[in-house]
Amino acid sequence: MFRDFLFGIVFVFLPQKIRMGYSGFGLQKWIFTQKARKPFSRKRGADVDNSKFNNRFSFLSGVYSKEEAINKISIRKRYNLVLAFLLVIFLFGFAFFFIKGFKKYEVTNKNSKNEIIISTQAESFLILKELGNQYFENKDFANAVIEFELAFAIKPDNEIKLKLLTCYENLCETDLSYCDKYNDLLNEN
Repeated sequence: MFRDFLFGIVFVFLPQKIRMGYSGFGLQKWIFTQKARKPFSRKRGADVDNSKFNNRFSFLSGVYSKEEAINKISIRKRYNLVLAFLLVIFLFGFAFFFIKGFKKYEVTNKNSKNEIIISTQAESFLILKELGNQYFENKDFANAVIEFELAFAIKPDNEIKLKLLTCYENLCETDLSYCDKYNDLLNEN
């Protein structure tokens, strides 16, 4: 630390020529004294005549005259325009086929979902009907009504309707709400 302090004091008192433009920030004097260039202006030290042409094109690109350079630029622009047009057509074609395939998949998937729902409903109907029958045989009419109502909601069946009416009739003696359900079911079709 003392060494750095001593170096700083000695460095400050050295003449400008000995420091050679070194101001202590690691930059040379000509770097930090130059003015900023305006945005999009010419490069420093560029030729005055045809400066834009000379800045853009060099001998390395194989262009020897301004006319040849302009022709190459116009050809390149046409080429890029054709490529962009072909890319847009390709993307629209890809999107068209993708959407068409997706719609086909969507229809197939919807049909398979409907088939699954129908088969599930058929299985549920059979299970509920069988459970209701077991409760009905055991004279447990309250649980039989629950199972038969669910089965009847899935698929209105005359056999289930008759068993529901019987259950309602037996339960009507203890609970009057079942009498209303009995009358509603009788008046239905």
